[in-house]
Amino acid sequence: MSEAGDRHKSQLDGLRCYAVLLVFVFHAYPWEVFYVAHGVPYSYLGQLGVEIFFALSGFLICKILDGHDSGDLKSDLKTFYMRRILRIIPLYYTFLTLNLIFGNLPDPAAYYLFTFNFRFFLEHRGPHGECWSLCVEEQFYLLFPLLLLGTPPRWRVRMLVSILFLVNIFQFWFDNNFKDLSERSSYLLPYCAHFLIGGALAACIDARTEGKKFFRFDNEILFSAGAFCLIPWFFLIAHRFDYDYLRFHSSILLFRSMALSMMVFGLWRTKSRWLLWPFIQRPVAYLGRISYGFYLLHCTSLVLAYYLLDKYLPAVRDCGFGLAFVFALLFSSVSWFFLETPFNNLKKRFPYDRAVSK
Repeated sequence: MSEAGDRHKSQLDGLRCYAVLLVFVFHAYPWEVFYVAHGVPYSYLGQLGVEIFFALSGFLICKILDGHDSGDLKSDLKTFYMRRILRIIPLYYTFLTLNLIFGNLPDPAAYYLFTFNFRFFLEHRGPHGECWSLCVEEQFYLLFPLLLLGTPPRWRVRMLVSILFLVNIFQFWFDNNFKDLSERSSYLLPYCAHFLIGGALAACIDARTEGKKFFRFDNEILFSAGAFCLIPWFFLIAHRFDYDYLRFHSSILLFRSMALSMMVFGLWRTKSRWLLWPFIQRPVAYLGRISYGFYLLHCTSLVLAYYLLDKYLPAVRDCGFGLAFVFALLFSSVSWFFLETPFNNLKKRFPYDRAVSK
């Protein structure tokens, strides 16, 4: 990866901010109130936020692995896994351990071993439901580096395209043979892989087309095209078409994957001030930077906020949304500065080797 490719891009933090806000609104705002008032099954907003996170993760992880492929598989895997452990495990295990101490973590092995999403798929219940997506990401992080680095660079784009179509075929088969479980399949890796692999494919294409005349176009057009591709989808939902069909049908799932990947790709490359502006404002970029902690702690913040208001100030219970946001912002900021950042600094002990030419 080039030096420029290694630089932190605050616009991606901005995209994380909007993604985590979609999830927060979904969990905080009463379903019945929104649906009755507007007739829109807004639960997809939360799912869209998670899908954006997956597309971003696939894009960035692939850029890291593909860009720093030194040819030494063992060394590259060790560096990648150690850096991922330092980023994910400290906060996640601290969160789990505190809940275990307070007796709020049934079946702790499922959480600690990143298999809770399977339980959520089978039972669709249990505390800390927000952990399912972290489990899926860790499963992806375990498998994807082996797959990508084990494939010669010249074959990687074709390999990712093949996997994308294979998981789509699997999703089609699953939807048609297990209709009662189709909705819950969104908690499993094959469903989520549409967005993870879609993002990874965009990263591989970016690395192999950077600087070439064929791909010198306005990248805000690429971002806008991806965003506009989602508009018909929201229009159909708003007009009460078959929501489950629109959400889970494999062909539409592939379409959404490509739309979100185009948005991430375009936002990564663009230098357009008007497109960057809503993503690089300091409050937006800051919330995106701490979005991991915000995501993990926002449900706990909601429970705490409504508990305190119900007990001490029931007359202003409607303010629980705002109080929970303040709690989540406070907790995730403390986590960022006093837990996550010290461990992130340890990544310096595991530097990536210089990449070989592709």
